Parts: sequence; structure tokens; C-alpha cells
Amino acid sequence: MLINKLIMLLVCLFILLSVFTSGLISSALDLAAFSLLITYLLRKKKAEKKVNS
Repeated sequence: MLINKLIMLLVCLFILLSVFTSGLISSALDLAAFSLLITYLLRKKKAEKKVNS
């Protein structure tokens, strides 16, 4: 799925940018990466559920 690859790319990008920034910007990037990661996991779980049923 293209959207899953895009989500993982954005997670990696946000974490990388977070390393090179500081303060609130770093925290916001970490939060965005974490929320995208949770979104990815939920989408993956939903897709597996469709395959099994």
C-alpha cells in the first residue's frame, strides 16, 4: 500500500528533523511522528482483519 509507505517515510522524516531541532518544535515533531505511527499500526491491523475474515 502506497499510503503505508508514505506514513512510514513521514515518521522517519519527522524523527530525523526532531533530532536536529530543539524545544517545542522538536516536541511537536515527535508527537506528529508518534501519532502517524499509531495511525499506521491501526491501518495495518484493520487490513489484516479484512484478510482473515
